[in-house]
Amino acid sequence: LRFTNSLTNSLPFLSQHTLAPCTDVRSPLYSFALSSRSQSDFDGWCDYQKIVRVGVITSRGGVAGRGLFSIQGAQSGSVVASIPANCVFAPCPDDDEEWQVSLTKTVLATGDDSDSDQTWIREWEGGGHPDMKELYRIAAEDGADAALRRTGTLARELARHIPSLLESEARSEIDARLKRFERRLPMMEVGRGISSPNDLVKWYCLVLSRAGGLGYDWNDVTGIVPFFDMLNHCHDKELANVDLMTVGQCVDKMGEGKTQEDLGLERKDFVLVTTKSVRAGEELLTQYQTDIENTDCLLKLWLQYGIPPPDIL
Repeated sequence: LRFTNSLTNSLPFLSQHTLAPCTDVRSPLYSFALSSRSQSDFDGWCDYQKIVRVGVITSRGGVAGRGLFSIQGAQSGSVVASIPANCVFAPCPDDDEEWQVSLTKTVLATGDDSDSDQTWIREWEGGGHPDMKELYRIAAEDGADAALRRTGTLARELARHIPSLLESEARSEIDARLKRFERRLPMMEVGRGISSPNDLVKWYCLVLSRAGGLGYDWNDVTGIVPFFDMLNHCHDKELANVDLMTVGQCVDKMGEGKTQEDLGLERKDFVLVTTKSVRAGEELLTQYQTDIENTDCLLKLWLQYGIPPPDIL
């Protein structure tokens, strides 16, 4: 990423507007995005959490449902959102649990409407390949062995559409995911408002599809960053136009003796930065996996994120 002067200029601007999220209610696209009650609630939750949006909104009109859109355009290297560290779901530093277990338990612990984070969590959609989710459900109810006997249909579909993937390799990957799930299952306690294995599977799959690496300022743990988690994936790297960075990473990139204190932000806070110029009305996109010609990446995209290969989109 080549940083322009707009990054240096927009970070201080952002810190000055921490308590006044920047939105343009005159935009027709913005009015469209606020047509639902849940959208209004989510915007209010972002305001409450001090998630600053600079000319960026969420809308149902994305390439895969809910997505992020620019309503005023931005040049390359512009900060279009900031997300405080204290609203990120991340494992505790001393937690020995796998992140899949830790994050699922965190989500399950917000199981009733009295928790403000429910406003964010209720917006989550997707959660991987529907057949993979069904296999997880069978494993939760009847054990992994019962699910392992039913992997053939999914393995054949994966092998048919992913280049260089053998059916036996697809089956091995599915089997490994089911066995890991069975091992993690006893550690994921059912939380408030979660009453069945189906619910647990639902949130486990949603966690897998929304989590990502948080970078060196977070000791490279895996977590879920609100607002950023609304970004959709694009197979074509030329269409990707935004990146997530910690403020610490931005400060290190800019150099010039700057510190996060100069910007009024914490080092572990996140900012959403454009990697190329974005037009008003354009969707912000990223790549969940960058090597999309790689068989393992395509397999992960389909099973974990529910994103099929380009030839069947």
